[in-house]
Amino acid sequence: MKLAIMLHHGLGDVIMATETLIDVSESLYENDEVIILVKSKVEKEYINLLNLKPQIKIISLEYHGNKNNVIKVLLKLLNLRFKKIDIFITPHLIYSHYSWMIPFIVNAKKSVGPPGKSKGFTYVVGGKYLDFHKIKYYHQFFKLTGLSKIDSYNFDNVFKLDLVSNQNLPSELNKYIERDFIIVSPGSSPVEIHKRWVPEKYAKLINKIVDNYSNKRIIVLGSKPEGHLINEIISKSKYPNNIIGEYSLSLKQTMYVMSKSSLVISACTAAIHMASLLNIPLIGLYGPTNYSITGPWSKKSRIISKGFSCSPCYRKGFYLGCGTPYCMTKITVEEVFSVCEDIFNNKPYPLIPKIKTKNSFMFKK
Repeated sequence: MKLAIMLHHGLGDVIMATETLIDVSESLYENDEVIILVKSKVEKEYINLLNLKPQIKIISLEYHGNKNNVIKVLLKLLNLRFKKIDIFITPHLIYSHYSWMIPFIVNAKKSVGPPGKSKGFTYVVGGKYLDFHKIKYYHQFFKLTGLSKIDSYNFDNVFKLDLVSNQNLPSELNKYIERDFIIVSPGSSPVEIHKRWVPEKYAKLINKIVDNYSNKRIIVLGSKPEGHLINEIISKSKYPNNIIGEYSLSLKQTMYVMSKSSLVISACTAAIHMASLLNIPLIGLYGPTNYSITGPWSKKSRIISKGFSCSPCYRKGFYLGCGTPYCMTKITVEEVFSVCEDIFNNKPYPLIPKIKTKNSFMFKK
């Protein structure tokens, strides 16, 4: 059996597909082959950390949105056609301009994906689109193939937290992780900056935390493209001895550092999903996205959302936000600090309510 899975969204989505990937690996027989297509080398690095069976090959599409990238991606998909794929799983082909082309190019015996432009054209099996958390959303498609062997997975078993030796970290960072520290992750995908909380408020939050808890250390963590955000936050800090910025770590190193932290604060980003995976206390700041679908899933999660009538929003033409994301800018430093104190004082974590997305062109049945 030859199976291909296309997970061409970012790291957070691939983390939420972990349960599916483990099920795929556990379901393989000796002569089976699996090809997983991911967006970039970062997602490929993450899947390699899962230690899946050797029959699984990961291909990085290196898709960055421009015309030349699209052509290269289509050529890589065309190569799958010659491999004579038996089952092709495509969880994201819902509203892309190229969605109808991809299953046609691959020409698998059976294609599995959500309703959309491709359904009824080349799809043999469809699935529900985001009626529930993405962990279960991704898993439903593999279950539809009839190959699934597990119903759900205990994420506590994914990592042993020995992801990397601390000797491989910068010496200054090593000093920080030996003490009580908090991670702030201010970035996001470049096309999803409307999901971010503003750097000035992160800086004020950090100042307020250290004002009241002088023993706390803060690591502002991100990737290289987010370096300017990290530097801006640090420049506004009153406590240079309590804060450090880091945007040069590998994914493996980042997850190791996060595994040692006492709290992670971020918006709807890969950092939130990593913290969930590692079972680290977290605070998720949510506005335009639906935390019932893309939110944290661990029992150590707290969500802050203004609950505006237009939020969460996936309206047509608003993929990049509404221009002024009040649902994020109106979240106050005091609100976030109050939730930090709840965690510092070991207050019970509340259940995260389920909410519905409003005015969405993607969520129609």
